[in-house]
Parts: sequence; structure tokens; C-alpha cells
Amino acid sequence: MLYDNALLIELMTEAWRETRSPLYAMRVEETVGWLLREMRSEGAFAASLDADSEGVEGKFYVWTKAEIEEVLGAADARVFARVYDVTPDGNWEGHTILNRINALELHDEATERRLASMRAKLLVRRDTHIRPGFDDKVLADWNGLMIAALANAADAFDRSDWLAAAIAAFNFVSTRMTSGGRLLHAFRAGVAKAPASAPDYANMIGGCLALANFSGKDEYIAQAQAWTDVLDRHYWAEDLGGYYFAADDTSDLILRPFSSQDDATPNANGVMVANLMALYLWTGEERYRDRAEAMLKAFAGAVAENVFGHAGLLSAALEVIAPTQIVLIVPEGGDARELRRALAQMSLPGAVVQEVAEADARALPPGSPAHGKTAIDNKPTAYVCIGPQCSLPVTEAAALVEAVRASAAGDDGQGVSVAKQASV
Repeated sequence: MLYDNALLIELMTEAWRETRSPLYAMRVEETVGWLLREMRSEGAFAASLDADSEGVEGKFYVWTKAEIEEVLGAADARVFARVYDVTPDGNWEGHTILNRINALELHDEATERRLASMRAKLLVRRDTHIRPGFDDKVLADWNGLMIAALANAADAFDRSDWLAAAIAAFNFVSTRMTSGGRLLHAFRAGVAKAPASAPDYANMIGGCLALANFSGKDEYIAQAQAWTDVLDRHYWAEDLGGYYFAADDTSDLILRPFSSQDDATPNANGVMVANLMALYLWTGEERYRDRAEAMLKAFAGAVAENVFGHAGLLSAALEVIAPTQIVLIVPEGGDARELRRALAQMSLPGAVVQEVAEADARALPPGSPAHGKTAIDNKPTAYVCIGPQCSLPVTEAAALVEAVRASAAGDDGQGVSVAKQASV
């Protein structure tokens, strides 16, 4: 499923930023590789690959020891079998699902390169199998999750090709899956159809904000604002304090679903609390913060009754309590890439990274804690702001990392740390 892999890419990217584990880096690269190899549809990403082929569950994906030996040869097959749980009897209904559950730790580089070569050979063989069904529908909500995850991973691992794929998917959804300024839910065979749901908007707004963080382009913020306006106009439940699943002009519904609980994907209301806070930081428009705070109050009872069903809202609450904004003031002719690369290596879930030319620094919203800040010594200068307070200015990458850590911890012991945000 596209959404599962989007959420896993997002999670593993943050885990890598926290731990620098080469295993997480490898898994992100392999998952994105699968995405770009097998899940493209139109200009965006397809919904899913089936488990079944030829009417048999898993037939495309499973192996026998004999087939692996045939492809790899006896010597390599023995090494591969030890690592990937390959046995004569298999580990699932007489076949083998390749896994490293009992060999999670990476081997030395030479062995891992050898294993990668073996996997490549097996992939060539697997491509001769009859492929499973392919659901090539492009769904706006699931693509929004993947766009955000891919942009975030592209930033962390400095992969311009991943960013290009995220931008292409965003452009497809925002042009081919809209009508009259409003999103449509699905696209297939040249036709976009079905009214968008709140998750379509919430997740695509999240994709906008992820791309804005990476690129700083105002067009993404403008699109996020436009889609938020649609949500507010057609989905807002004034008496309930949140967003309905369906629009007020969606036909063929007996009733309009309303919920704050996460399902297989994050609930749109939790996603929108985080989105609204990010929009507040970008624009300074207090209506966004006010709505985010009101939504948390409205759903407080539901969260108390079912904490585990509201992880999205709880995570977003941290962004309301301690909004994190990092502003880079760049003098004429300056280049903030070194500071950006330092930030890209840190786990900063929910943080807004805003790059501003020094000449335009006063154009930051008056409510921004970085309003009117200046560059120091004619160098690109960073201010780390949590809530209403900013750090002292820093101009070096190492100093920026320390400023983020110090500001997140809070001198008075009341700050909500970035590490806590990442662990929720």
C-alpha cells in the first residue's frame, strides 16, 4: 500500500536522523527505490500492489531454496540462506518470505555489497514471475503522504532525484486532479473523479508544507492556504470544532462522517492541527493558530477516552505547545546551504525552516519572534525560535546544531524537546 510505505519512509528518515544507523538509511533508499521502480502511475504514485498473483496469495514474492540456489549458485546461496531465513521447508506454507529478522545487524561492507549483488540477481529472476494485480489509481490523500515523506527524505539524504519525484507528484495532483480550485479524490485512465475528502486536503496541504520547508517557495504556501480555505468553507463543523470527512455539497451521503481517531492513516483533524500551526508560523496569520488551539480543546474529551487512537492529535499538540521555527537570514550574495545541510541532518518534526533575504527580514510577520532580525558579520545567520523566544544568532553549522539542541531543551526546564517530539 502506498500509504504504509509513505509513513515508513517518514519514520525511518527521522529514526536515521536520530541514530545515524546505516540500516535505516539503507531501508529508506530501498523503499524509495521500490517506489520509483514499481509504483509510478501517470505523473504520480499508484495506490497499491496486490498480494495475489495467479489466484495465490504471495506467489510473486515467495521463494524456494531450490530456486535461490539455481539463481545464485551453491556457495552464494548458503550465505544468502543464513542471512535471509531460507530453509528447505520454508517459513510460510512451504515457501520462504525473505527476511532478516534473525540477522538485523549489518555485516561488514564487503558482505553487504555481496548480499546486495545477490538480491539484484534475484530481482531479475522475480521479474519473470507473473506479476500481481496493480491498482494504478492515483489517490490524492495517499499521494500527499508520500510527497511529504519523499521531500523530507530528499532533504535528509540530499537526493535531488527524490525531490524531483515528489514535485512531479505534487504538480500532477494539483493540476490534473482539481476542478474549480477544488481537489478530486482519484485519477485513473485519464479521468479524475469523486469529490475530495478532508484527508485529501489535509495530506496534500502537508505535502505543500514539506516542499515549502525544502525549497522556500511561496507558491507552496499559497497553495496550502488556498486548500485550507476550501476546507474551512466546505468541511468545517462549527458546532463540533473540527472537520467533517466530506464536504457540505457532497451528494449521496446519508450523513457526514466526523471523527478525530486515526485509522490506517492519520486522521485529517490531527494532520490539520499541525498544518494550521505551520501556516501560522509561515504567515503570521493568527486565525490559523486560533483554529488549531480550538480544535485541540474540542477533541480533548475524545483524546482522554482513547489516547492510543489519537496519536496524530497528540503529536500535533506538541507543535501547538512549542512551535519550532528556524529562520535563516541571508545577506545579499550569501548562501545558506551549509546551515540548511546541518538542519537536514537533525530530527526536527514539525519545525518550519524559513529562509529570508536580509533585505526582506522585516517582511517577516510582525508576530514572528524573528521579525527584524539581521545577519551577523555579513554571513548567513540562523535564529532558532521555540514559541516566542529565539536563540542568539549563529553563523556556523556546528553552532546551529548546538543552538537547536539548547533551545529545544529550554533553559527553564519548561521547553518541549525535539527529541520528545520525535519519540511521540
